[in-house]
Order: sequence, then C-alpha cells, then structure tokens
Amino acid sequence: MPSAFASAYAPAPGRTLWAAVYACPQCGHHHLARGRALEALAGIRRARCGRRVWVVIARRYRGGGEGR
Repeated sequence: MPSAFASAYAPAPGRTLWAAVYACPQCGHHHLARGRALEALAGIRRARCGRRVWVVIARRYRGGGEGR
C-alpha cells in the first residue's frame, strides 16, 4: 500500500478537529483529512480520489492560541 506523508495542523482556538494535508501518491493531488485526535489521522485511509493510502504524519504544526 503506498504511503502518503502528511502535514498535521492543530485545531485553531474554538475548533475541535485536527487537519492533515497530504499528496496522494496514486493520483498526485492533495487531499485533506480531519480527526478529533492526532492519532486518528494516521494509518490506512481512503483518499478523496477513492484509493486507499497509508497516511504517515511527517510534520506537526501547533496553533498559536489566542495571545498571538
């Protein structure tokens, strides 16, 4: 199963879902995944193009919070 390396973004203030953006190794387009926890984003997923990919969190970006 092909691997897709994703960038994960922490929820913004007032939001609850993590977001991950990854380039699909099969179709070449970028897709968005969302989950309540960071761990929910990684693993086997069905991409928007309909193909199954193994999502690996390569980078994690934290939110700045209210004080930034």
